[in-house]
Amino acid sequence: MNTANKYLRIDNFFSYWIVIWFIIYLFLVKTNLINEEFKKYLKNNLNPKFAIYIALIENIFILLYLIIEKSSISTIIKYTVMISIFKIIPLFILQSEQIKLPQDLIPVSILFVIYNIYLASKKTSFYDINDVSIHNIINGNDNTPFFRMLKYITDILKK
Repeated sequence: MNTANKYLRIDNFFSYWIVIWFIIYLFLVKTNLINEEFKKYLKNNLNPKFAIYIALIENIFILLYLIIEKSSISTIIKYTVMISIFKIIPLFILQSEQIKLPQDLIPVSILFVIYNIYLASKKTSFYDINDVSIHNIINGNDNTPFFRMLKYITDILKK
């Protein structure tokens, strides 16, 4: 995959798949759309908290890499904001949820396999997406979904 100015869509990032899982989970568990028995099933079998922790650990390694590579302060701040919004806040919301290992490893593993099949159908891979996104972030390109959204918002505010 060519890394030069490559725009990456939201569906290319496993982290966003986890965020969508979190939103669906939260919506179903916190509303009265489903019965209590199914809510209990969701809490016991499809809790995204472990997946969010895994994604947070990956993001922390990337943040450290950005610091080592001497990325700009604005890039590091934007990346930290992204981590806060998509990882820290959901973990705070799920703080009372219990992680059950190895049980919670099953849904995240299944989702990761589905994600990789999806990427393969698009003729790319997790590693390609990671390489492109890290390249874009280090070079200050706003080609990842969150950075593109921040650029759009700041461009509007400048007008």
